[in-house]
Amino acid sequence: MMVNLNRKEISGSTGIQKAYSNLVLAGITDTHNKNTYVKNFLKFVAKYKYYISDCIHMGDLVATEFPNPFDSKDIAGFNNILLTLGNHDAYVEHHQSFSDVVSASDAYNKFFSDRIANWGVEYTTGDCYYYKDYVAQKIRLIVLDCMHWDATQKAWLDDVLTDARDVNNPYQVIISQHIPPCTDTSKINFFDCSWNSKDDVSIYHTYYYDSVELVDDFQSNGGVFIMWLLGHWHIDGVGTFVDYPNQLFVVQAQTAADNANDGWRDMARVDGTESENCFNVYSIDPLKKYIRVARVGAEYDRNLQHKDSMLLSYNSENI
Repeated sequence: MMVNLNRKEISGSTGIQKAYSNLVLAGITDTHNKNTYVKNFLKFVAKYKYYISDCIHMGDLVATEFPNPFDSKDIAGFNNILLTLGNHDAYVEHHQSFSDVVSASDAYNKFFSDRIANWGVEYTTGDCYYYKDYVAQKIRLIVLDCMHWDATQKAWLDDVLTDARDVNNPYQVIISQHIPPCTDTSKINFFDCSWNSKDDVSIYHTYYYDSVELVDDFQSNGGVFIMWLLGHWHIDGVGTFVDYPNQLFVVQAQTAADNANDGWRDMARVDGTESENCFNVYSIDPLKKYIRVARVGAEYDRNLQHKDSMLLSYNSENI
């Protein structure tokens, strides 16, 4: 891979000491059991491990449905990646509804049970949601299970958010799940930037999670919300929600490439070139309230919009 990032570039800092105030996450999503891309990602992480705080996978580890092979687990280094449950990871059969998903405990046993204890997260055995505190940066990363969203998980999230705004020990919050919490495009304020597609790419599911209401309550009571970190669409997306304009979201494009399903993406991908890969590095500065996003791999969409880097302010909810 033709990648050359130094400490200043990846952290956005002006010196080594400043870099330690930033949380740097490397993210992949929608790998669908295409493990060449997972291996490439882990090679990048190994090369720049000194700069990267953690790695996260935003879901859809398997190809089509729950019974499909989960081969990524056998790749060296994979067990250190924080995982998020995707729709394909839980479907009983391909493209079924939310009523046709495996139990949370079955999903936990397949994807989480052998590795979650190594992640340094707060979790309950059998649940596919958890949180992790980065004490140096005072940032809490919350990972939700969007495939088994229920009253129990909602109450858990409410408690975790309430704890994060403790005036004596406050944490800024990132929430990650696979499916964006609102996918009704009439309810989304997409920023006018190159990271949003100009093509009419179909967002083929419409969902709404009332977790956005809990985040709104968290913010209204003094909590600092950084962003929603999401997958599922197979294209990039960045903006806010019309009804919740203080909630930033970043949807990351599909990491795997599949020429048979090329219409699901707005970027052409060619094996053996830089465009073969597609993943992001996020550097969160809790002091300036900046999110610096760098794309590794595919940078141009079919309209030649360039997606190499982006600076977001979660203090003013703009780009």
